[in-house]
Amino acid sequence: MVLMNASKMRPVETSALTPALSSRRGGSTHSSVEFSRRLVRHSFMETYVGSYASVGQSAVVLVLFVASLAPPPVCGQKTNDPAHAVRLQSKESVRLPLIRADSEPFPGDTAAKDFVVRLPEHVSFQAGCELRLDLYPSLEILPRLCTITASINGKRLSGATVESKNLKNINALRIRVRFPVPEESLIRDWNRISVRFVLRKLAADAGNTQEPGMWTIRRSDSYLTIVYQRSAVFPELVRFPDSIAEEKLLHPSDSRTPTLTLLVPTQRRDVHLRACAVIAARLGQLGYLSMEDCRVASADNWPATNSAGNVIAVGRRDELGFMAWPGNVADRLAVLGAGKGLIAEFIDDALGKKRRWLLVAGADDTGLEKAVLTLGNA
Repeated sequence: MVLMNASKMRPVETSALTPALSSRRGGSTHSSVEFSRRLVRHSFMETYVGSYASVGQSAVVLVLFVASLAPPPVCGQKTNDPAHAVRLQSKESVRLPLIRADSEPFPGDTAAKDFVVRLPEHVSFQAGCELRLDLYPSLEILPRLCTITASINGKRLSGATVESKNLKNINALRIRVRFPVPEESLIRDWNRISVRFVLRKLAADAGNTQEPGMWTIRRSDSYLTIVYQRSAVFPELVRFPDSIAEEKLLHPSDSRTPTLTLLVPTQRRDVHLRACAVIAARLGQLGYLSMEDCRVASADNWPATNSAGNVIAVGRRDELGFMAWPGNVADRLAVLGAGKGLIAEFIDDALGKKRRWLLVAGADDTGLEKAVLTLGNA
């Protein structure tokens, strides 16, 4: 048996474990592998594991794994299923920055500037949404600027209000404008915000250098405010990993509370390492999670370290059987035969806030491996 450090796992091994990351399926292999490598290194630092077996399984083999899995007790449902009654909660609002960096400059002769903001699927947009732009122009732009317009997803925004304009202090030039955003113009996916600058051309003469100047936009004061209501939470295995991570989209700047916790047994083996690699690769595929958003904790100490956020629990039946699972999940877990795996999802509101649980388990290591690989190919 060859011993190797978890931090030495190669990207090709992670990709082979997760057929869903194939570029032919639209996955971002690079970001997934990088996220997987960092999370596994963080979780298993100074931990040595057993031999890393060949993992070049084909999709055909994976289908056989699916066939040997016990059916999950709770099936995923499509978000827009018309048969599903949506129960809305109280209104909330959040400010979503237009850029990731603290500030971003762009040329003063830019005719249009696009920003993209992704919104989650588990909310319903309400009246009161708004786009706020604080733009900092250099002095060269002012003689040519006529007006600023904006649109979202191709729909032009009207009713703009110039809230403040400081064009006298050369050291603090600023234009602040607000646009009301109709809730029906937003979509629960990527939203494209286009800002257009209508400029007039200056006549070329000896006294005009025609320098374009620069615009600057800052993360702190240019943002999209959305007013929303949360829809009733229900199991959605079909949308993994988005369903378990998309809460982060509503709190892009908050890393104090983990978006999700990955529970593994204290005594970790090969199969747990591979499970972390597969799950981290799928989460990294999303592109909006950071290391601070994911916490790895011991399932053995979970009652003492229980916290808010969604949870993924990975382990054999004997490693997770002590936890208080819902009756139908516990029953399915108890009757798993040798070599069988189980993937189940349920909603928990024990802490007064509904959160999503995903159980990836097996009767033995073989069954757990099958469940992990099935999740990787979901």
